[in-house]
Amino acid sequence: MFQECHAQNTAREYIKAYKEVAKSAEAFGEVPEIIPIYLVHRPSNDIPYATLEEELIGDFVKYSVRDGREVNLTRRETEAGQKCCAFQHWVFHKTEGNLLVTDMQGVGMKLTDVGIATCRKGYRGFRGNCATSFIDQFRALHQCNRFCTLLGLQSLYEASIKASAKLNDVEQTNCWAQTIDRVPFARFCTSLASLAIAPTTSEQQ
Repeated sequence: MFQECHAQNTAREYIKAYKEVAKSAEAFGEVPEIIPIYLVHRPSNDIPYATLEEELIGDFVKYSVRDGREVNLTRRETEAGQKCCAFQHWVFHKTEGNLLVTDMQGVGMKLTDVGIATCRKGYRGFRGNCATSFIDQFRALHQCNRFCTLLGLQSLYEASIKASAKLNDVEQTNCWAQTIDRVPFARFCTSLASLAIAPTTSEQQ
C-alpha cells in the first residue's frame, strides 16, 4: 500500500514535468493527469491504513497493462491512449531507460493506479513496484505515434540501432588496441617501416 502510493505520486510528478514540455509542442493539446492518492491512518480501525483518492466516473480504460505490453487497439484509437504512450516514451527517454511508468489506466485523461518499473539498482534512490522486465518489453514493443513526434522523441528502434553501431565501433577500437599491445614493439616498428612509401628518384637525388 505504501509503495503503491509512492509510485503513483512519483508518476504524478513526472507527468507534471511532461505537461510543461508538451506546452511548447504546437498542437499537442490536453495532457493526461495522474490524480493524487493519499494514505490515511486510522488507528482505531481493524485495518489501520487506507488510501483516499478522487472517484473517477465513466468508462475505465487500460492503456497499458501490468506485464508491460501496450494495449494497441485502445492506444491507437484514442487521443488519451496515444498521449499516455508518448508519456511513457518521454519518461523512458528522460531517465535514460532506467524508469518506466506503466499500467496506464483511467477515465479519459484522468489516470490512477499506475505503476513504475525501474532498473535493478533503482533510479536515483527510487525502486519501482513493477518488474524490471517491463522496461525491456517496452523498449521492444513501443511504437511511436504523432505525439512522440511532436515531442521530438526518437524511435526506440532507431536509437537501439545507433547504440549497437556505436558499441561495435568501440569494440573494434578496443580490439585494435589489444592487438597492438600483444605485438612486440620491435616487430611493430618493423611492420610500420615496411608500409612506408619508398622515396622517389628525385627525392633520392
